[in-house]
Amino acid sequence: MPTPRSAEGSRWKFAIIAIPYLWLIAFLLVPFGLILKISLSDQARARPPYLPQFDWNSGLTAFLRDLDFENFAVLASDFFYGRSYLQSVQIAAIGTVLVLLVAYPLAYGLTRAPPRWRSFLFTLVILPFWTSFLVRIYAWMIILKPNGFLDMGGQLLGLSPGTLALLNSTWAVLIGIVYSYLPFMVLPLYTTLDKIDGTFCEAARDLGASAARCFVTIIIPLSLPGVMAGSLLVFIPMVGEFVIPELLGGVGSAMIGKTLWTEFFNNQDWPLSAAIAIGMLVILFVPIVLLQRVQVAAAMNETGAGGGAQRHFSRINKMSVILGLAFIYLPILLVIAFSFNDSRLVTIWGGFSLKWYGTLFQNTQLLDSAWLSFKLACLSATIATVLGVLAALTLVRFRIFFGKALFNFLLMVPIIMPGMIIGLALLLFFVAIGLPRGFYTLLLSHATFGMCFVAVIVQARLANFDRSLEEAAIDLGSSSLQTFRYVTLPLIFPSILSGWALAFVLSLDDLIISSLTTGPNATTLPMRIFSQVRLGVTPEINAASTLMFLAVVLCLGLGMMAQSRKSSKLKGTNP
Repeated sequence: MPTPRSAEGSRWKFAIIAIPYLWLIAFLLVPFGLILKISLSDQARARPPYLPQFDWNSGLTAFLRDLDFENFAVLASDFFYGRSYLQSVQIAAIGTVLVLLVAYPLAYGLTRAPPRWRSFLFTLVILPFWTSFLVRIYAWMIILKPNGFLDMGGQLLGLSPGTLALLNSTWAVLIGIVYSYLPFMVLPLYTTLDKIDGTFCEAARDLGASAARCFVTIIIPLSLPGVMAGSLLVFIPMVGEFVIPELLGGVGSAMIGKTLWTEFFNNQDWPLSAAIAIGMLVILFVPIVLLQRVQVAAAMNETGAGGGAQRHFSRINKMSVILGLAFIYLPILLVIAFSFNDSRLVTIWGGFSLKWYGTLFQNTQLLDSAWLSFKLACLSATIATVLGVLAALTLVRFRIFFGKALFNFLLMVPIIMPGMIIGLALLLFFVAIGLPRGFYTLLLSHATFGMCFVAVIVQARLANFDRSLEEAAIDLGSSSLQTFRYVTLPLIFPSILSGWALAFVLSLDDLIISSLTTGPNATTLPMRIFSQVRLGVTPEINAASTLMFLAVVLCLGLGMMAQSRKSSKLKGTNP
C-alpha cells in the first residue's frame, strides 16, 4: 500500500507531466494532423473553404473515401512549385555555407579573446537575436535600395548609379539571411570551440607544426560537431523563410514560404497550402532527425570548458571580431542615426531633428498596435514560463514515461520548424474548432512556441542542479510543493527569468505566426510595421525601429545589472 508521501509524489508527477504534454498535443500535434487531413481535401466554396468535412451522420468511411492526393499531384506536376522548393533548398544551402564562413572566424576569435573581455564580446554578438528581426531586415532595405548607402558608396568610387543597388535580388536575400541567422551559427560554434583543450595545439607547435597547420588539423576537426549543429540549426528555418525574400527579394523571389503565403491568402486555396506545408515537412524530415541526433550526441559528450595553454588573441582574431561586430551593428546604427534626420529622404542627411518621433507618437494606429503587442507579450510569456518550467521538470526529473520521445519532439518543433508551418497549423486548428481569431488565438499561439524556448533554458539549469538540497528538505519533513517553493524555485529563478524575457521578446517580435492566427481587430506592432515597410522606407519607421531596439537593449541591460548585483551579493556572503 503506498504511503501518503508516495501518493502525493505520484499526483504531482502526473500533474507536472500531463499539463505541458496535453498542451503540446492540443496546440501542436492535433494541428499538424489537421494540416495532413486538409492537404488530402479539395478546395470548395464553403466555410471553411475545403471539402470533405467530417459528418457524424455519414460516418468515418464516407469521410475517408472522399480524401485524395490531388493536391500532391499538382505539386509534383507543376513546374512552378517544384522550382519554389528547389530554389528554397538552394538558397538555404548557399546561405548556410555563407553564414558558416562568416560565423566561424568570428566564433573562433571570441574564444581567443582575453577572459575579461570574452563574455562581453559574446553578449554583443548575441544581442541582435534579442532585438527585432523586422528592424534588422528593414535596416538592409535602407542600405541595398537604389541610391541607398551601398549604391551611394559605389557612386563615390566611380560606379554608375544603380550598380550596387542590390535590393530585390537573390544577393539581397542571401545578405539578409547571413545577417539574420548569424547568431544561430555563432552560438554552437562558440560552445564547441571554447571546449577545445589548448594543450593540443601547444603540443603540436612543440613538434614543429605551424599555427595554420594546427588550425587545419586540430581545431577544425574537433569543431565539426558545432559546425554540424549550427548548419542544421540555420538550414531548417531558412527553407521556409518568408519575411527576408518578401522584403529584400521582391516580386521575383519564389521561395516556398512566399508561395505558401500567396496560395493561402491571395488564392484562398487552403488544401493546396496544406499540401505545400506537408512537402516542406518531408524535405526537412532528414535535417530535423540529424539535428536531434547531433544534440543528443553533444549532450552525451558534454565536457567542461577548454583549458590548458593560454590562448593567443592574434591580429587575425581581433580583425575577425571587429569585422563581425561591424557587420552586425552598422545597419542598426544607420537606422538609429537617420531616425534623427530632418530630411524625409532616408539616406540624405538634412540636419538633426526629432520631428519624426513627434510624428510617430501622433500615429494612433501604431501606438494601439504597440500597446496590444506589449500586453500580448507579457501574458503569453507568463503562460509560456509556467508551461516551460513544467516541461523542463518533466524532461529532467522523470527519465522514463510513456510518450517521452513524442514529448521531446513536440518541444523541439517550434524552435527549429519554419514559423510559416506552425502558424498555418494553428490557424487551421482554430478555424476547425470554431474559435474566432483575435487576441486570444494570438495568446494561445505565442504561449505555445514560447514555452518551448523557456523549457530549453530551464532544462539546462535543472540538469546541473544539486538535488541533495531537495533531499535534505524532504528528510526534514517538507512536502513536494514546499520543497519546490522554498528550495528549487529560488535556485532556478534566474533561468526562469531569462526564459520569461526570451518568450517576451519572441512574442513582441513575431510576425509570421501572428499574421496567420490573428483577426481584423488584433494587429500587432510587427504586423503594422511590416505592412508599412512593404510600401517603402520612411523616416517614421526609422524612429519606430530605433525605439524598439533601444527598449530591448534597456530591458536586457537592466536584467544583466540585476543579475550582476545578485551574483556579487552571493559572492560576498560566501566565506
